[in-house]
Amino acid sequence: MDTGKVYFDSEGNECSILQMVKHEPAWAAARIQEGEKAIDEITALRQQLAATKAESEALRVRVAELSEALQVAVDSPELGGGTWYDMAVVALAERAGGEHG
Repeated sequence: MDTGKVYFDSEGNECSILQMVKHEPAWAAARIQEGEKAIDEITALRQQLAATKAESEALRVRVAELSEALQVAVDSPELGGGTWYDMAVVALAERAGGEHG
């Protein structure tokens, strides 16, 4: 525990955190509860980030699969070469909300 930080009590006097806990218990309780809320929010955000990363990776893999399948399909002369492939990649990128070049 870091006890070197200087705090100020309700009367403006310098004190340590241990003195604040002893003499200002309502302040200490409020700080603890805010810290608990922050920890809960961080935990939820980490879980959301992990889920988003997993979804993103799954989408990336699916787009790669579809891209490869489209390339194979449009390589045939009757579909006009790469033109249809390029259009499909742009459409997939727009649909996924991403950028395309």
